[in-house]
Amino acid sequence: MEFKEKKIILLSLDGGGIRGIISCVILKYIEDKLKEQDCEDAKIGDYVDFIAGTSTGALIASLLLLPSDEHPKKAKHSITDALNIYLGEGKNIFSKTFWTILNNPLAVFKDNFSTVVLESQLELVFKKTELKNLIRPCALVAYDTEHQKPKIFNSIDGISPFRNFYIKDVCRASSAAPTYFEPAKIKSFAEQEFSCIDGGVFANNPTFCGFIESQKINFSKYFKDALKFDGTAPLQEFVTISIGNGSRAKSYKHSELAGISKSKWVDPLVDIFISTGVNMVDMEMKSMYDLLKPKYQHNYYRFNPEIPESSIDLGNVSNANIKTLLDVANDYVAKNKEYLDEVVQKLIINKIEIQ
Repeated sequence: MEFKEKKIILLSLDGGGIRGIISCVILKYIEDKLKEQDCEDAKIGDYVDFIAGTSTGALIASLLLLPSDEHPKKAKHSITDALNIYLGEGKNIFSKTFWTILNNPLAVFKDNFSTVVLESQLELVFKKTELKNLIRPCALVAYDTEHQKPKIFNSIDGISPFRNFYIKDVCRASSAAPTYFEPAKIKSFAEQEFSCIDGGVFANNPTFCGFIESQKINFSKYFKDALKFDGTAPLQEFVTISIGNGSRAKSYKHSELAGISKSKWVDPLVDIFISTGVNMVDMEMKSMYDLLKPKYQHNYYRFNPEIPESSIDLGNVSNANIKTLLDVANDYVAKNKEYLDEVVQKLIINKIEIQ
């Protein structure tokens, strides 16, 4: 082992609608390598210590952290299972109707879509699974409109009925896209009500949210692993794997923006705000790791391919766009195997063993 202690593995998954396919493809490469090199039944959820997710990222994270029917502390789904569910293949749980409503979380001037399809599909996938039943601690990100502050759902908080929720409601809250359907009105197990919207309004890249939320956990005691850090872990104890769903390639020329009305400013501003927020979190995380000793500086990974402008729409579920996203993701994986293989080795070295 490179270090005496095992590092804490933090996985972060951006929002991005149908572009979540990109995250799934990148994770599939990692999981396939784990199957080859460590365990033929490897599942990503069993190799990470903490997952942060926003919107689509929260949905994928929840799939990865669902408990196995045979073992309540091991993962039920591989990333391949999650990808099949995500694309509507296999059991065809998610239809294209679902994806037409899980669109741009901040788009405006469009009629509200019914929430019935979204809620029924989440019910089919997650049934009555509770937040406290997830196999790892997490930061599933939404925004509380009533109290005007972030709402972070963490499985370790679920021991309290005031902070425990059905996972289907957590995913509903994290992906409640404004103007597409109503804010999510959800209840804790203590009957407290919350009004939430898509977490992408403030943290489409939830990496920093995940790190902050992880500070409440003693990973050594939580996992009963003496080689994990005992206490509140500093950044140098983390291997952070942050996965985006495609950087935005759209640009705005002066001639396109000069003199336009207030209403026409909305879409460009939304695009700029989300893109800037995603990139700023990446820059901040890189800067934080750069302040550490050299041997720790290479424990931050950000995977986020550039996508064509035609694929920016988060709800474009056409066959042509899905093919484009798959092609972009596979090409990106092929060009970044060296770094992805490093991640695989660090996952194996730092894996915890749950009996």
